[in-house]
Amino acid sequence: MRKLWSSQRHLIFFALFLSAVTLILVNRALVAPEAADHAMWDYMAQAILRGQVPYKDVVNIKTPLSAYLSALALLVGRAVGLNDLIAIRCLYISLAAALLLVTLAVTEAYSGSRIAALLAFCAPLACPRFYSWASTGSEPKLVMILFGMLSVLFVAKNQPSWAGFAAMLSCLSWQPGLLFAGTALLAVWPNKRSVVRTAAGAAIPLLATILYFYWVGGLRDLWRWCFVFDLTVYAPQGFRSLAEQASHIAAVAHRVLAAPGLLVLGLGAIGYATALFAALRRSGHAGRAPVAAILLPPAIYVAYWRFDFNSGPYLIPIFPFAAVFAGWLIAGVIKAIALRWSAAEKRRVLNLQLLQVLGLIVFAVAAYLAVAASLNSKYQGLTLDDDYAMLRTLTDRLAAEDTIYAHGEINILALLNRPNASKYLWFDRGKDDFAGAQVPGGFQEILEAIKSQKPKFVELGRSNGVRCQPDLEEWMDRDYSPFPLPGFEVYMRRPAPSERSTNQ
Repeated sequence: MRKLWSSQRHLIFFALFLSAVTLILVNRALVAPEAADHAMWDYMAQAILRGQVPYKDVVNIKTPLSAYLSALALLVGRAVGLNDLIAIRCLYISLAAALLLVTLAVTEAYSGSRIAALLAFCAPLACPRFYSWASTGSEPKLVMILFGMLSVLFVAKNQPSWAGFAAMLSCLSWQPGLLFAGTALLAVWPNKRSVVRTAAGAAIPLLATILYFYWVGGLRDLWRWCFVFDLTVYAPQGFRSLAEQASHIAAVAHRVLAAPGLLVLGLGAIGYATALFAALRRSGHAGRAPVAAILLPPAIYVAYWRFDFNSGPYLIPIFPFAAVFAGWLIAGVIKAIALRWSAAEKRRVLNLQLLQVLGLIVFAVAAYLAVAASLNSKYQGLTLDDDYAMLRTLTDRLAAEDTIYAHGEINILALLNRPNASKYLWFDRGKDDFAGAQVPGGFQEILEAIKSQKPKFVELGRSNGVRCQPDLEEWMDRDYSPFPLPGFEVYMRRPAPSERSTNQ
């Protein structure tokens, strides 16, 4: 097995990549309807290709790299005739499969075990929710952890410049990815030359982003929405007591993860504790790479949950680490069994054949669980085609010059590739007050600007608990009527009295 792995490494990796893509496609989450936060980022990618600048023309609160990757997918998809949303989903399926391969490589680099690496590759695929995370649209957290794991791998390979570069790309995908830059610096800290190379690698994409947004006039808005708003409004408003936050995290994990997912997290936690204990005893290295680079990121990210954990996708960045340590733990148990058998048979050396046989058996079980998870959770609900079919009743009444305003649920905009009547997509968590503070007339000035465009249709989703909800509902009651569109909360503008008399 060792000889085959070494001689056919690239072929094995390619086969594993195709296997992961196949399982994701078989699961059929690719065709699920457009919804929730994915729609916001898919819409932002379309806005970029319309010439709009993120944060300046389309407000969101995560750093922009995933939107630009999705915009690139749109360019390629349109060139070959793919539907916009399918093109984006194909990209993220490829990124998810790449993440599994990087997880495999990280596990091998830090544990020195190919068995552990193969198990780490299979572990996320055994979790049904992984398939929807991987294939239902733009997902900044998936991009963040892909580049983060690449940074961890480059540390293991003693490539500090690339470690810093990948770490900053992680941060530019979602702000918590900055933890990988700190981790990379700590891992190489004794070597001043490596520290400089790591910092230089991180500086390249950061400076490129700053210069680009300065050039297009969006740097101040990026800073305002991705950092000032997050730190001064978003985080304080979402703060819970420690007990409340722990209960919330447990409830979300229990709701979104089936038994295999919870098992991977549990085994990963045990494996992490075991690796941490071993690292403290050895003081410095575990396997062949600096131990801090693999042990610090999951600890820092879980600590981050204390301040920010909203929903299931927040589990995405922890899953690769859970897979690494779960594989590490199981491989260690297999090795212990082989060692015990060798001692019982009065052998002086480990029986490698027994180790390999046990490893292959466990890998076969893990692969079976992955296939079963893909098939058993195969998506059977409404599809993107159903979305488009339902929207025909709306598009039949929508002229080219008509506008749409969507709040909270942006799926209509992404499905139709139409610009919003406002750069504000969702006024949750105090965005209405924060945005209002930027203009002389406050939030009412923003709302009046939206009203002045007289949107023919309004999609009013996820408005419960939003401070401006009464203002939005009062506007709907006065000027709009519910529009019968299953699956969408849509309102159609009633003609004003002067418009009705003109039509008559």
